[in-house]
Parts: sequence; structure tokens; C-alpha cells
Amino acid sequence: MSIVLKNNPHSKCVITSGFGVRKLNGNTKMHQGIDIAPTRYASQGDKIYAVDKGRIEISKIDSKGINAGYGNYIIINHGTYKSLYAHLMALEKKAGQSVNAGEKIGNMGNTGDITGVHLHFAIQVNGDFIDPVPYLKSIQRPTLKIGASSTDSVKMLQMLLNDVTNAQLVIDGKFGAKTELEVKKYQSKNGIVGDGVVGPETWEKL
Repeated sequence: MSIVLKNNPHSKCVITSGFGVRKLNGNTKMHQGIDIAPTRYASQGDKIYAVDKGRIEISKIDSKGINAGYGNYIIINHGTYKSLYAHLMALEKKAGQSVNAGEKIGNMGNTGDITGVHLHFAIQVNGDFIDPVPYLKSIQRPTLKIGASSTDSVKMLQMLLNDVTNAQLVIDGKFGAKTELEVKKYQSKNGIVGDGVVGPETWEKL
């Protein structure tokens, strides 16, 4: 498969939810992309870029129907593959327009079926979604521990813990003692060092 991303969709690809099967609201669901969420590196309104040259195939605001959960989203056809950018705050390109690699196409937002600000990014080849991570130029994951100030990332962590372990945490974005305890319990059950620090290994498991 020949896919070479010329640019990352965000200047700092800090991934808080990976590609694959995950539990949400008690239900098992396939996550067909990755989530790049606000941390000290990213926030609402951040610029989102085309990963390669191509043609805008879809540019929709508050979509309804099968893709309603995407909110404002853009799909770019790159010829051998397509890229998807969802939950955008603003769309700067229209269907039919051509874009270059690294060209701004919109802004990070919180539209659609979403619990907090982030970009849902996906790659589709021959109609099938694949994991974008191997094709990104760089990957960073936020490291969270007690007292962390990355509010939206902590909220996402709390939501995932509630879904996966029924932790019943309050989704307040505060990494306190209760959140740390649930992290340690999850780590111990999944063969991770139970230090309460959420690093790449813990994010990957979640």
C-alpha cells in the first residue's frame, strides 16, 4: 500500500484515542480513526491541515444521517486513499476545490456527537478504514498524572475509564486522587505498571 502523508493534520499530533475496538457507554464499537485532542499543544480553533494534495470530496456543516456524529467534516480524495477530518469548528474549503499538502482546511472544534474538543482523523483505502498512526510524521501522546492541568484530555480519560471499567468518575477534568486510583486499578488489571501516570502504554490500552 503506497501512502505517504506529506503533512500532519495538526501541528502537534497528540493522540488521545487510537484506532480499533473500544467500549463506549457500555457498548463495543469500532473506532475508525484517531482522536487528536486539546492539551497544552492544542485547543479549540487550532488550524487543521490537508495531509496531502487532493480534491475536496465532501465538506458538510452539521451533517445529518449516517455521518451525523461527525458534525462539521471534510473528506479529501487523494487518488489512492481518502482522508477524513471531523468535529471541525469551521470549514474553509468547499466540495470540488483542490488543496495542497499542508493547506489549511478548517479549525478544530466540538461539533457532532462529541464529549469535548478534538479532531477525529481517519484514512480510508478502497472503502476500508485503516489505522493512520503508521503514516503520521510524528506522534505525541499527553502524559497525565495527578494535578494535570490538561482539562479536556483529563475529561476524555475520565470518560474512557467510566466506559471501560464502570469507574463512575465525575467528568470534571480534574486529575485528583479518585481518578488516579481508577488509573492504577486499570493499569494493574492490564499488565501496566500501576503508577497512576497515564503515558503512551496506558492510552494505547484504553
